[in-house]
Amino acid sequence: MGLGKSPRAVAVSPDGSTVYTANNNGTLSVVDVATEALTATVSVGQYLRGVAVSGDGARVYVTDLGQSTVSVIATADNTISATIGGFRGPTAITLSPDSTYAYVANRGTTTVSVIDTNPASEAYNTVIGTIATPGSPQGVAFSPDGSRAYVTSFSGYGNWVSVIDTATNTETQRINFVGSSPIGIAVTPDGSAIYVANSANDIKPNPYPITVISAATNTITVKFASPKGPAALAFTPDSTLYINDTNGPGVSVVAPVLDPTGIGNGGDGGKGGAVGNGGDGGDGASAKASAGVAGGYGGKGGNGGSTAGDAGAGGNGGAAVSTYATATATGGNGGNGGNGIGAGANGGTGGNGGDATTVDGKADAGAGGIGGSGGAGGTRGQDGQPGTVTS
Repeated sequence: MGLGKSPRAVAVSPDGSTVYTANNNGTLSVVDVATEALTATVSVGQYLRGVAVSGDGARVYVTDLGQSTVSVIATADNTISATIGGFRGPTAITLSPDSTYAYVANRGTTTVSVIDTNPASEAYNTVIGTIATPGSPQGVAFSPDGSRAYVTSFSGYGNWVSVIDTATNTETQRINFVGSSPIGIAVTPDGSAIYVANSANDIKPNPYPITVISAATNTITVKFASPKGPAALAFTPDSTLYINDTNGPGVSVVAPVLDPTGIGNGGDGGKGGAVGNGGDGGDGASAKASAGVAGGYGGKGGNGGSTAGDAGAGGNGGAAVSTYATATATGGNGGNGGNGIGAGANGGTGGNGGDATTVDGKADAGAGGIGGSGGAGGTRGQDGQPGTVTS
């Protein structure tokens, strides 16, 4: 296509007709999707790193790492209509779902800048706020309703995703241990999960470069390996995931990505009262993913009461289904049965291990989950069935 040297970021117009690439040589390339022809080259500055398109398609915002600015391009004639300063090493830029403001990751500091991008606002195209992050910020993604933003950052002390309340522009929660050197981040179209691309693809400390976080609980639910070292992620409306592989062929396509109703470990059963029975452990949730994935663990059965009362059974491990050609599915382990405490009380039965299934003949089937051991005097749970491979 004759793009500028070393394209670093890409964005698509809302109608899907035009692609914009921010290039390391300081230019913005404009490409017609239908013809795959380069229709314009805009000279912006030095070392472009991020690009975003407004919801009406009228404006393109580009970060310039070399000049620490953000340039606004009018798409009607592909000219620079404004240049915004006040940044420190700006890289990623993401517009809110309603295009009234943008978040800019300042890689040279531990901050994210907020730009007013509402043409009707008196503060239009100015920096209106700054958000602190624990490390050097790398990527930004918004929830579909715009109420939350998620920012990846890292330093020599850790790797994080910050959850930002966009109404107040403050960090409300910090998710630790997301992976190694997290950069790219994307939210599923239904807003149920956040996907994080960890650029370090080494075995230690991170053998699972894609991390999935539940938006409901802000907890890590699963990690799976991408084909190579991922740097950027994007979802289509049907939840197909595109992964930009810095060490691979360029872009990998993964579909379907994840069954958002799956993933999760069962809760432990409650302890019985003095003469009560212990509660049963919850079943682990089943998991379906496009790469290596494990079903949730069954919860541990509650212990029986101190005087009498049988212990609860362990929960069953969740089943796991892999839909990716080179991935492995592993069923979750069944929970252990609780112990019978009172004289003559029965121990709880261990939960069954979850089954494991892959749906491509190129993948190795994971082993079934391990049945939980019975509590004192209880019966050991059955092991899950070995995985199957179907073409």
